[in-house]
Amino acid sequence: MSIVTNVIPKMYRYLKTVGKSALVADKPVKKIGEVHSLFYIKPSQQNIEILDKQIKSAYREYSISPYINEYLRQGNPISPKANELWLNLKEGINRSEKIKGIFVRGLTPRKNHPINPETIGEYIFNNKGFTSTAPLDKAHYANAFAGYKGALVSFEISKPMKAYKADNGYEVIFDANAFTPDKFKILYNEKIDEYRVIQK
Repeated sequence: MSIVTNVIPKMYRYLKTVGKSALVADKPVKKIGEVHSLFYIKPSQQNIEILDKQIKSAYREYSISPYINEYLRQGNPISPKANELWLNLKEGINRSEKIKGIFVRGLTPRKNHPINPETIGEYIFNNKGFTSTAPLDKAHYANAFAGYKGALVSFEISKPMKAYKADNGYEVIFDANAFTPDKFKILYNEKIDEYRVIQK
């Protein structure tokens, strides 16, 4: 699971070396590929094709640099452009079919805040940013985000939930505050140092 092969995009090989924090910035990093100018339109039959393009464009920018999560989690104001990205990603989640299964997330510890069984709830529950995961068969992508002294967390969804499945096949995004202690519990496997988030 820890092996990152050549088929993994350059971003993930880079992450394996320098860690997730290298991609977090006050503004998006240089765009890769075709990214449309972001705006948000109200869903309707007439503009459904435009909305699809906007959602995919928002995901493209998010996948390159998920800077918006840092603002959301810290409660900082976001720019009008970031707000459009946020609205489009939420729309993508809302329009998605419900899914179930096992999804894996790599967590990087915050400064002076280690990840352990006592603190893991602060990383999982009531997340004000989006929760990005990888399908179980693509868990090596999540492993790249764990970083030094990080942790792997498996989200075991038995009661279907809405989440945006990216076209690339290796990222599934759950909405902000999707995981709360009233609906989920965390189990820790000390032998393999892994956390399981399961529905109650």
